[in-house]
Amino acid sequence: MAAHASYGINLKPFWDVVKAGIAHSSPVQQDKVTRITADEGLRDLVDITPKKFTGDTKRAWIDPIGGGGNYRVINTSPVMAHLEKGTKDHGPVKAKKLYIPLRKAALVYKKGLQYGRDFVLAKRVKGIKARNYVENYVPKAMDNLVDNVKKYILDRIK
Repeated sequence: MAAHASYGINLKPFWDVVKAGIAHSSPVQQDKVTRITADEGLRDLVDITPKKFTGDTKRAWIDPIGGGGNYRVINTSPVMAHLEKGTKDHGPVKAKKLYIPLRKAALVYKKGLQYGRDFVLAKRVKGIKARNYVENYVPKAMDNLVDNVKKYILDRIK
């Protein structure tokens, strides 16, 4: 099972509230508004995701999945799951010390690497503090959804 960070936009409860204003709109039109909001969310989350070494975490966001007023924006990178939820303090499982690369070239140990410059060994490491990029974005996504629905209703009235 792949770890990932995601959030969903479910338009159903919101459409029930504003049903009177858009009684004659089709589900296809409603789905279009939700898709626009999901695409905005994808752009915003890509912008706030850190690039770090390779940019793989930033590129791991995939296009919104779903339809019928329900879309899910997903990041398939396991690193994003660690950034979102954080990690605990931990130590080595089998070895005496943890190998911690300091440079990209030292991700895998090879002869010629220098201790202290390319890598270090440690008995314990601190966990990563949860960044909650997605969790903090959900209220903004709902605000975007409200704005897009208002814009849609105003366009229908004109």
